[in-house]
This record gives sequence, structure tokens and C-alpha cells, in this order.
Amino acid sequence: MNPVKLMIIDADQQILHKLEPLLSEMGYQVACLVDRREDTLEQILHYTPDLLLVGKSFISSSQNQTLILTLAHDYHLPIIFVTDSIEQTTLHHTTGINPVGYLTHPFEKTEIFPIIEIALARSQAQLEVRKALAKEQELNELKSRLITMISHYFRTPLSTIVFSAGLLNSYGYQCSEDKLKVHLDRIQSGAKSLTDLLDKILVFSKAESREIPLQIKPINIHQFCLELQEEIKTLYPLVNLKLTLAHPMTEANLDPKIIKQILLYVLVNSIQYSHPETPIYLSVKQTKNQVIFNIIDHGIGIPVEDRSQIFDLFHRGSNVGSIPGTGLGLSIVQQLLELHQGSIFLQSELNVGTTVTLCFAKNGLPKMLCQCHELIPKKTVV
Repeated sequence: MNPVKLMIIDADQQILHKLEPLLSEMGYQVACLVDRREDTLEQILHYTPDLLLVGKSFISSSQNQTLILTLAHDYHLPIIFVTDSIEQTTLHHTTGINPVGYLTHPFEKTEIFPIIEIALARSQAQLEVRKALAKEQELNELKSRLITMISHYFRTPLSTIVFSAGLLNSYGYQCSEDKLKVHLDRIQSGAKSLTDLLDKILVFSKAESREIPLQIKPINIHQFCLELQEEIKTLYPLVNLKLTLAHPMTEANLDPKIIKQILLYVLVNSIQYSHPETPIYLSVKQTKNQVIFNIIDHGIGIPVEDRSQIFDLFHRGSNVGSIPGTGLGLSIVQQLLELHQGSIFLQSELNVGTTVTLCFAKNGLPKMLCQCHELIPKKTVV
């Protein structure tokens, strides 16, 4: 465990000479600054102290008070005043600085240790509160964004359903069979869009909150991939999915349902953003400890400016144009990957295509040891 880092700032060198050895004997790592210089802020931030001990002689000037206020408010650095007991209230009111504690001289080890530890504990508690507030704000922003985006994506299919249902209700008896079929198809399509969106939101929510139980079991990778290929052919009869399996293919301990969901979301993305006549490639290989899936398409690619946000909820590439989509697919993929301790790597070139590499441990290999990025194809040739 790293020692607690303290920094003392005081223009009174006698205070420094008394405090530094006492604190060092108590096991703290101590650095001292005699007075303020142009680079004092940089020096303090570079040292990254856990606690700053500030002498009364240092904060006698308004310039130094501003520095300490900046450290306390902007960098959340806990401050202890080193002063006389009678000056505590005066210092607090005159400087506007709210310290986490006070050290008064003459200094005694038995008094210094609890004061510093209590100050550190208070600082840690304040840090946890700030983290909790930041998390709450993040969740509120996500909730607001989620409601806005859901409202946006619900509006079009609902409008279609209401419009077609209204026409059928008012003029259905006058419509030919072909007209009736058009409106019924629109209602069915709108209902399917709403169902798909709700299903995706539900999967994302369950994966994010870890409500989906992992059901790891031995699966035959060869047979699993053949069945996946057949399912894609059923869902997308016009799509040419080319499957390559690197032999030998042995069993692997995976959750087949989650792995299938991940692969389907990635494959559907590749299909959706590629020309219908362009084949999609799925290659599978195994190492001693891992199963590696590569999905390669020659579609529209991902713009550079979008890549840092590609897994964000509802984010879609700036080049998708009129291609339908919700921006949920890769967000779900990321959550399911975290659930299964998998890894994902993307390589993409605008108007050339995208390669997605997915890596899973075969037998409970820790995620930190994953090396599947070394197996990503270096170049894709059309």
C-alpha cells in the first residue's frame, strides 16, 4: 500500500522543520514548499498530495488565499490549517476557505495522527459523495436522453399505425383489397418496429443491470456457427454470408444464447450498412484459450469522428443517411460483452468497410489476458 502523501506550505521555516520530521516518523510521505512561486500550483498538482497542510503565514496574502481556494474548490484537495487555536474561526471567515481540520502548535504526535486521519476520512467521504452525485447526474441525463430518443423513435411508427387505422376505420368499406393490404402491412410494419425497439431497450436494460444470468456450458463451435449461418439466411435470404472455420474446432465453454445475440447484432449491422450484393464474411478461429470471431463487411464504414461514440446509447454514424436504425445495437453488444467478459476491436475505413473482432475466453480465461487484438486481420481486400 502506498504511503499517504502530505504537503506542507508555510513561509515560516520553523513550522516546516518541526512538522516534517514528526510526520515522516508517523509513516507519511512529506514534501514542503517554503513559499509561493509562479509554479507553485504546478508543483502541488505534480506531487499529487492526499492532504495539504497550510500555515497561517502563507495565507496572509490574498493571492495565496486565491491559490488555496482554487486547490480546494477546483481540484477538491483537502486542506488543513496549521495555526494557533485562537485563530481558527478568524482564518475561516477571513479567507473563505473551509478546511477539513486544524493543527495547532506545539505539535504532539498523539494529537497530530487523529487529526490527519480524520481529515483524510472526511476527504474520502466527500469524494464518495461527489462520485454519487456525478453518477446520479449521469443517470438523470441518460434517462432524459432515453425518453427523448424513445419518443422520437416511437413517433413515426405510431403515426403510421394511427393514420392507416384511421383511414381503414373511416373509408375501409370503400378500399379495394390491394389498398386494404397496403394499410394493413403498414400497421403490421409499424407494430413490428415498436416491438423491436422495446425488445432492444429491454435487453440493454437487463444487460446493463446484470439481470441476464450467464449460462456457461460446452458448445460445439462448428455446429453453432453453421446454425447461425442458417438463421441469417432465413432472416435475410438475399444476403451472402460466407463462413470460414479454422480447423480444428473444439468445444468451448460459453453462453450460447449471449454469444449468438452478440454475433447477430454485429452481423445485422454489417448487413444493414452494406450493399445487398456485397458478401459478409464471418471467420472463426480458436487459440489455446480463446475463441475469435471476425465479421468483415465492405459497407459504408465508420467516420473517424464517430468512432469514440460508436458504443453510446442511440448514437448513429453521421454517414448513415436514410438507412433505418435505432443506434442501440452496438450499445447492447458492449453490455453483453461485459457480461460475458469478452472483448471487441473495430477497424474501419470510410466507404471501404469494417472489421469487427470479438474475443471470448474458452475456459474462464481472465479478460485482462485477452490477446485477440493481435489476431485482427491487418488488411481487408475486396
